[in-house]
Amino acid sequence: MAGVDERLVVGRSGVVGLRAGLAAQAGVLPVATGALVEGMGSGRSGIDAVLLIALVGSSGVTAAGVCVGLVAWLAWGRRPRWGVLIGAVVAGVLVEVALWQVAPFRFGVLSVLLFAGATLAVTGAVAGRAPGRRAVAAVALVGLCVVAVPIGSVQREVGVEQWVAQKGVPSRAVARVVTVPGMVRLASVWDGTRLVTPFGIGNGPGGIDVGPDVVETVTPGFVDPCGPLLYGTGYRTIGATPPCVQEGPGLWFRGSEGNAPGYVLQRDGVTITLTGGGNGYVPDGESGWLNPDVPQAVGGRDGVRRVIEAARPATDGELQPSGVTWPGSLEEWLLL
Repeated sequence: MAGVDERLVVGRSGVVGLRAGLAAQAGVLPVATGALVEGMGSGRSGIDAVLLIALVGSSGVTAAGVCVGLVAWLAWGRRPRWGVLIGAVVAGVLVEVALWQVAPFRFGVLSVLLFAGATLAVTGAVAGRAPGRRAVAAVALVGLCVVAVPIGSVQREVGVEQWVAQKGVPSRAVARVVTVPGMVRLASVWDGTRLVTPFGIGNGPGGIDVGPDVVETVTPGFVDPCGPLLYGTGYRTIGATPPCVQEGPGLWFRGSEGNAPGYVLQRDGVTITLTGGGNGYVPDGESGWLNPDVPQAVGGRDGVRRVIEAARPATDGELQPSGVTWPGSLEEWLLL
């Protein structure tokens, strides 16, 4: 390498490698972390694996930069600032985790600029040599954190539209949230006429094998409250038509002695049903012995009534698309 300072080349290569790794992690780290956390038990192991590989790859780029710096140190005594280096990486991860809480990463222009800008600002604030540059970087980082709040608000509004399209529901009005004590909420599915949301109790090693034990459905409009219902057997959902007794304005009890209790609630232009929470067979003699742990968690018939009467409209934050979603329009590419 005649005429070229090898120490300068290697040193610069280390800096470039480190910054490239940090830039890659700015986009990959929050996506991979969020997908791995939100996708546990959701059957998206393929997507999670790809994101995990991408995270490992970006970390490898960072590690390569560190190794080049180490070579420079061993060959020519150019001791890298390891404390500053480690501090920049740790600070970058903490900032990304904080940003994820306010404005989760999406594959759109705003998200890319926000997370990449935050990473560059953190690197400049922690690793910058000139005090003036560090101050500018710190101010830029604070500004990005402030801007993240309205960006997150816009993203949630667009996310609701994506959720409606992803589920295929006519509108967000069918999204009614109920909280079943001690049970895990599974993915909602639109079956063409109603939104079906099962709840389950963890079974198997580690409690990760969750099946439908309690089932909520939401149908647009006020339909026949004494019609067929869906019941969960722990492995699948089956239909039945139990006895029907009105208990109050817009409220019907569905069930009989020895069968799983159910309730129907008509409110705010939708019909909500909730079944499960009691010992016995599914009504109509259908095959399916109910999970004996469910009554203890839900509280039997009274518990089912309390849960359905507490049903509420879902918030914007609860109506976000699951998994990795790509923008489907120019508006989404710009706003997400």
